[in-house]
Amino acid sequence: MEKEYFYLNGETKVGPLSLNALKFAPLTPTTLVWTDTIPDWVEARTLPELQSLFEPADTPSVAPPPVPPQVSPNVANDASPDVRPPMPENYLVWAILTTVLCCFPLGIVSIINSSNVSTLYAQGD
Repeated sequence: MEKEYFYLNGETKVGPLSLNALKFAPLTPTTLVWTDTIPDWVEARTLPELQSLFEPADTPSVAPPPVPPQVSPNVANDASPDVRPPMPENYLVWAILTTVLCCFPLGIVSIINSSNVSTLYAQGD
């Protein structure tokens, strides 16, 4: 025959309960329990068979969320590619056409400046 347990819920005696049913009862380590093998009511933590009810459960450790990188607001060229505006048009085709069809000296200057657009944009300027 399986051992039967009683516990006190406030002033109310609850039981008889099997050890398996006692696992689902609202017991704390200081709840008073009794069984026919002990002479008086004792705290639940003093009975060896109830010790496993009060051991901390193994909880899996959870990794903390990643911390976003800090962005310095005072640095002028600290913009990442996601934040920068799109690269402006370099108008290289128009500069070549202007040089060939119209204005040779001014067209050379426009070709040089047009070819510098992608380099300066890559540098963050």
